Amino acid sequence: MSKSAAVPRGRRRITVPIFGIFARQKSHKSNHHPGGREHIIITPERIRKWKSISKEKASETRRSPFTSYRVKKSSKSSRKSTAKEAAVVDARERVLHDFVASIRASREEIADEVSNALYTAEGNLVKRLSRAAANYHDKLNNSSAPDSVTTSSTQSAHPPTVTGNNTSLDDARRTLEVQEKALERHWKNWVKIQGKIICLGVEVLGTDKLSLDETTAAAATGGGGFGRRFRNAVSGFDGHVSMEREVEKAAEEERDAIVQMARDAVKQSVTQEK
Repeated sequence: MSKSAAVPRGRRRITVPIFGIFARQKSHKSNHHPGGREHIIITPERIRKWKSISKEKASETRRSPFTSYRVKKSSKSSRKSTAKEAAVVDARERVLHDFVASIRASREEIADEVSNALYTAEGNLVKRLSRAAANYHDKLNNSSAPDSVTTSSTQSAHPPTVTGNNTSLDDARRTLEVQEKALERHWKNWVKIQGKIICLGVEVLGTDKLSLDETTAAAATGGGGFGRRFRNAVSGFDGHVSMEREVEKAAEEERDAIVQMARDAVKQSVTQEK
């Protein structure tokens, strides 16, 4: 039998050696080592594959320190952020505390200034009224001198002086009436201003720090103008007190919220450190 076979004409002749076929089958069967280990045939494709695998492992080993550094850096940045948050919370709490303290100090200063102003105004009005009363008495005494003269002259034995004395008496009476009207006007203004001072004091200081006599207390509870102003002053003081309480309540709530935020920030920083 010949080692090659003939093909029809018109095609290229292919020679297939028998040794080559059996050699490939034998080599395929002998890939396994008798001890159980497999023989690896080194080819260019396998070499390229091994190089790519080694490059990937090298890149992973180079990347791992940076990733751990990033984690550490992020933890440090989180600590800094929590510290900044705690500092901001402390600053807000200090500002709120200073605001409440300034409100209380301003209220006390305003009350003192109003008390001093009311005391000064009352003293000035008393001085003015005293001067007006003194002037009135002086003029009254001066006008009483001609009356004594006219009385003695009318009782004397000289009747011709009666007409002149009657004229001076009429002038004195008219002067006295003018002074009486002026004094009454001053007294009315005094009572009105005194009522305004009392109402202003009640509106600013309240009724606890106010002492009234029986007449003024009766007028305050009455239905006149002073009574209406007094009740409006009391309602105004109550409105100021309620508003101040609301502001203090809101400030306390804000303070509690800030304290809670600070505690939450501290807890969050502790958990991040763990």
